[in-house]
Amino acid sequence: MLRWIGILLISSIFLMGSSQPGSAVPQTLLGVAYKMEIEPTSYVVHHSGRTGHLVSASQAGKNMRQWVNELSLGKVEKRTDQDGIRYDASGKWGNLEVSFYMIIDQPEAKVSKPYIAIQVTGHGKPKDDWPKAAERIQKFLFKQEIPTHLHYSIQGNLDHSTDTIKTAHNIVKLLDAKEIEGMETDQTVSISAYSSLFSESIQTGGGKMNLQVATHRDVKDGKLIVTIGSPIITVEY
Repeated sequence: MLRWIGILLISSIFLMGSSQPGSAVPQTLLGVAYKMEIEPTSYVVHHSGRTGHLVSASQAGKNMRQWVNELSLGKVEKRTDQDGIRYDASGKWGNLEVSFYMIIDQPEAKVSKPYIAIQVTGHGKPKDDWPKAAERIQKFLFKQEIPTHLHYSIQGNLDHSTDTIKTAHNIVKLLDAKEIEGMETDQTVSISAYSSLFSESIQTGGGKMNLQVATHRDVKDGKLIVTIGSPIITVEY
């Protein structure tokens, strides 16, 4: 199942609170993964939201090119589609994969607040590069006076578990969280919850949440794929 992210998602929820220090959330999520004996396969830190200031479309393009240089990314690609004007760039921070895009969804307006997203992805067992990437994003956004909304996700395999529902609920319990809403199918379980361990949260139709846990049975090899995210999961599960 693909976890949709982007303009429609951000416009349908309200982000609350301020981002925790870059190391706090990754350490908490990784700690729970190890307690559950989950073998990590990937980890992500993601920011998305509007810029802090109104700018013209031409100035937004100039800003994008400047930001790409500051973030040590590659060539900027520009295209126009149904969403408006879109700029894309990617690169690597060490072993981490970085993607960055900007959408000017009101290209005809004299000024607007473009939508930007930055995602940094690592593979295998997380090291200190995960919180360092979060801190780098935070510093960049602070310098540009862009409100910071960081989302963290960690995903891994659990070989010995056969119960998707029990595994998801055990993780929620370990994080001292209260379930807000959930979804269960034969192969996938997804739980949205709220935990006092995390400061940033989002307001949804079911209430305030800052934790999402998903378990999915891989039909090919039978392994249980576990994904934990705060405040939401921003990767495919």
